[in-house]
Amino acid sequence: MSSETDAENIKIKITLEIANDESSCKCHKESYIMYQAREYNRIKIKSIYPSEGPILGGNTILIMGYGFKNATSIMFGFCPVNNFIVASDRLIKVYVPQSKLAKESEVPISVITPTTESNDNIYYHYRGVIETPKIEKINPDKGTIRGGDIVTLIGTGFGNDMKEQLKVFCGKTGANIVFLCKEPILQFSTPATNIPETVDVYIKIGNISSNKLKYTYKII
Repeated sequence: MSSETDAENIKIKITLEIANDESSCKCHKESYIMYQAREYNRIKIKSIYPSEGPILGGNTILIMGYGFKNATSIMFGFCPVNNFIVASDRLIKVYVPQSKLAKESEVPISVITPTTESNDNIYYHYRGVIETPKIEKINPDKGTIRGGDIVTLIGTGFGNDMKEQLKVFCGKTGANIVFLCKEPILQFSTPATNIPETVDVYIKIGNISSNKLKYTYKII
């Protein structure tokens, strides 16, 4: 009898130990899976390149790290950016927006997904200063509706570092710049129009606009 009891006790003991081991394995496995899920949902920016650029934006930078697969937006300070490409879970190419300030500044960069947001103290440096352009004189101030007339603008603020983003408008139509000195001279070719009219001529650098002077189209 005792031997049977011993045998049963041994059997029970072994069974319990196996059950405990299985239970332990199960707990470890669940913990591991939960840990892996937490790691997967994390976002971390390790670096950006380049880390600085023009105040008018328009350039591209690379964001490197991990957890980018489900990115829905990139934040430059308080400015959300939706113009970006997720190349992989570890790399994003983003088009830099224009700075909200017309002077040098640094803004934190973060990546947002539906479930979380990075917070890694990575900063982008906007360099340069935007001077608001000012037109003091337009010559001539009238021309043919066929367009193609060369008009000279005299003023200040034409010599920004970002002059490739400088544009001239006749009303709502962009004009072709034919000569741009640092300042004070800018020359452009007038676009054609269908009717005789007087339009506003002005300059835009990024989102910053100059004052407006009048130009009159005539039938000649």
